[in-house]
Amino acid sequence: MQKSLKDQLDVGLRAATFAAEHPDANPIITAAGNNLGGLSGQGNTLAGEYQVADQNRQAALHGRRRTEAAINTTLGALQGIAGYAALRRPDTPVQFRMPGTHGGMRGFASRVRGVLEVVNANRELLLTYGMPDTMPEELLAQLEAFEKFVAQRAAAQQERAALREQLAEVARQLMQGVRHLNGLYRIRYAASPDLLAAWRGTIALPVRGAKKEDDAARTRPAA
Repeated sequence: MQKSLKDQLDVGLRAATFAAEHPDANPIITAAGNNLGGLSGQGNTLAGEYQVADQNRQAALHGRRRTEAAINTTLGALQGIAGYAALRRPDTPVQFRMPGTHGGMRGFASRVRGVLEVVNANRELLLTYGMPDTMPEELLAQLEAFEKFVAQRAAAQQERAALREQLAEVARQLMQGVRHLNGLYRIRYAASPDLLAAWRGTIALPVRGAKKEDDAARTRPAA
């Protein structure tokens, strides 16, 4: 999640907490605080879902890379056997190229399927020169796992993007609510500078990019 978005959600939560800890007889202030509380709860739920989607995306990415490496290892072994078979039987089109990475992940999968067709078409010949009996089936299982990880990552990426948009909208509404409550509190606490200062500190956003040796805790008002 973007730091600026997380900052806005955090400010909204702190503002809602402040309002809950300072109940007010003014129904408009109470409603504004309750609105922030509802939005903060919604943001917290979405943030949890976003984290799960991001974890799923990362897990699928790692799974895809791991399976891709396993496929290349299997193909590397097969390529050596196929190369020797081609030397012994030059009339048989048994050689193949490694799939490479150009054309994206779906292109990679398509090229691996092409290699599988060559292997299955020349299975008996390759068995003669040392290919393990189950290697084509193992390669197919690796390919299917690879395609599954590719699909899982795409789905998680799409879900993550949708949740980011929803979080951005909640953050936008939270900032509107904080500005509204800030105006109300500036009037309410005009004669209470300590309370007003506490409120202003509550809604301060961190200043990103500030040098730590200067002041790592520098903040700027959210409203």
